[in-house]
Amino acid sequence: MTQDDRIATLEARIEELEAEQEKLREELARARLEQWEARADELEVQLHLGAMELRDRLEPIIESVRDQIAEARGRLEDGKFNATEVASALRSGIERAWEDLRSALREAKRTLSS
Repeated sequence: MTQDDRIATLEARIEELEAEQEKLREELARARLEQWEARADELEVQLHLGAMELRDRLEPIIESVRDQIAEARGRLEDGKFNATEVASALRSGIERAWEDLRSALREAKRTLSS
C-alpha cells in the first residue's frame, strides 16, 4: 500500500468518524429533548395532582360558605332573626371560611414549591 493509498484510507476513515460523530450528536440532542419533555410531563402531572388536591380541600370550604349564606337567607326570610343578627352570624362564618381557604392555598403553594 502506497502512502497515497494510506492517506486516502485515513481520510475516508476520518469522514466516517465525523459522520458517526454527527449522528451521535443528533442522538444526544434527541435524548436531551426527550428528557426535557419527560420533565415537563412530570411537572404537568404534579400540577394536576396539586390542583386536584387543592380542589378537594377548597370544595368543602366553598360549600360551607354557600350553606351559611343559604341558612342566613332562610333565617332572614323566616323572620327568626333581624338583619343585623343575620349579617353578624354570616360575617363570622364567612371570615372563618376565608381563613380556611387562605390556609389551604398557603399549604398548596408550599406543597408545589417543594
